[in-house]
Amino acid sequence: MHALKIHFFKRKRQLSNKDSQRGVALLIVITTITLVGSAVAELQFNTRVDLQLAINARDTVQAEYAALSAMRVRALLLKNGRLLEQGMQKVAQSMGIESSLIPPLGSLLTIVPINCSLLSAITKSIEDNNIDQAKDDEENQFFNSVECISTCNSEHGKISLPAMALSHPSNAVSAQQQLLGLLSDPKLEHYFQEDSQRGNHAESPAELINAIIDWIDTDKVQTGTQVGDEDRYYSYLRDPYRTKNAPFDSVAELMLVHGINDELYDILKKRVTIYKTSSQIEIGTADDITLAIGICSALTEPGYCSTLLGTPVFWTALNEMRGQNSSGLITLNVTILKTILDSIGVPYDEKILGQTFTDRASTTWYSIEAEGINGNARSIMRSIYQTQEDQYYYFHVE
Repeated sequence: MHALKIHFFKRKRQLSNKDSQRGVALLIVITTITLVGSAVAELQFNTRVDLQLAINARDTVQAEYAALSAMRVRALLLKNGRLLEQGMQKVAQSMGIESSLIPPLGSLLTIVPINCSLLSAITKSIEDNNIDQAKDDEENQFFNSVECISTCNSEHGKISLPAMALSHPSNAVSAQQQLLGLLSDPKLEHYFQEDSQRGNHAESPAELINAIIDWIDTDKVQTGTQVGDEDRYYSYLRDPYRTKNAPFDSVAELMLVHGINDELYDILKKRVTIYKTSSQIEIGTADDITLAIGICSALTEPGYCSTLLGTPVFWTALNEMRGQNSSGLITLNVTILKTILDSIGVPYDEKILGQTFTDRASTTWYSIEAEGINGNARSIMRSIYQTQEDQYYYFHVE
C-alpha cells in the first residue's frame, strides 16, 4: 500500500511537470508571434511612410518644375514684347484703328494667361516636328497632370523709391508726394502713433519718408534738419546698426528703415519699387489705388482727395475708360484721365499730373509670380525679371 502511494505521487509529479513545460512552450510561442507581428507591423508602417514621403517628394519636384516652366514662358513672352508691339501696330494700321486706342504693351503682357493648359498645347503642337515622340508624349502628359499659373506686374506702374533721393529734384519731389499720399491714408494713422516691435515709430508720414531718403542718400545728415544725425534712430536699438547710404538691394530692405514694421511693409511692398529711377507712373499698368494716389498728389486742394476717392462717379468713369466693362483691355491714358477729372470737376494741376503719369509703355522691369500644384504639393516662385538683359534680379521659392 505504501509503495502504491509513492508510485501515485511520482506519476502526479510527472504529469504536473509536463503541464508546466507545455505552458512555458505556449508562452514562448505567443511571445514570439507577438514580437514577429510587431516587427512586421513596424516594417509595414515604415514602408508606407517611406512610400508617402517619396510620393510627396515627387509631387513637390513636379510642382516646382511646373511653376518654373510657367515662369520661364512668361519671361519669354516679356522678353519678346517688342515684337508683339510691332505686330499690334501693323494689325491696327491694317484695320484703321487709332494708335491711342491700342492698349499699352505692358498692360497687354500682364493679362495674357500663362498656365499648364497653354504649356500642354505648346508641347503638343511641336510633336510632329520632334523625332522623339515618346518624350513629347511624356511632357504633354506631365502638363496635363499638374496645375500651374504665372502672373506678372509691371514695376513701372509703382512708386519709385530711388527717385526720392537719387534723381532730378523735380522727380524726387513727385515721388515723395506720391508716397506721402499713400501713407496719409487715415487707415494707416495708427502706425504713426504706436511703437513697432523695435520699440519706436515714425511720428508722421513725412518723418518716415525722410527716413527712407536718409537710408539711400550719401550724406550723414538727417533729412529735414541741418545738424541732425540720421543714425540716431538706430543707435538706441537692442542691436544697433547704421543707415545704408546706398540704393536698396530689395524691397524687403524697407523693414530696416525707421518707422516701418511688418504690417506697414506688407502694404508698401505692393505699391513701391526699387527698380526704376523715374518718378513717373505708367498709367497703363498702375492699379486703381496707385492711380488714386497719383491723382491726389496733383490736386490743388489737398483736402479734396478723400472726397474724390469716395465719389462713385469717378470710379465708374475710370472703369469704363479702362475697358473693364467690355473687352477687358486697358485703354486709359493721360488725356483720357484729364477728361474724366474735368467731367466731374476735380481741381488738379495739369502740369503736376503730367509729371506724375506717363503714357509710355515701358517693358523693362516686371515682377513675376508662378504657382505649381500637384496633389497636396504646392510651390510658389517670385522673381524680378529684367527684359533687356534677360536676367532675374530677384528669385525666391516657397
